[in-house]
Amino acid sequence: MSTINPQELISTLKSQHRGLQADLSLALAAADGKGAAQGLAKFKTDLLAHLKLEDEVFYPDYLEKKE
Repeated sequence: MSTINPQELISTLKSQHRGLQADLSLALAAADGKGAAQGLAKFKTDLLAHLKLEDEVFYPDYLEKKE
């Protein structure tokens, strides 16, 4: 993964957090099973992307700086 500016990384992670909250809100508000399932599928996709960014960029950089 390419090098990312720390401030951009934090902004991206915060934006992803807001997106994940919105995904769950939409899934919970869905009146039918299909809408809820679609909302949860979107949440899963977005969560996996968020976790990948944390695991591959945020935490390695954080731990390196912590040492």
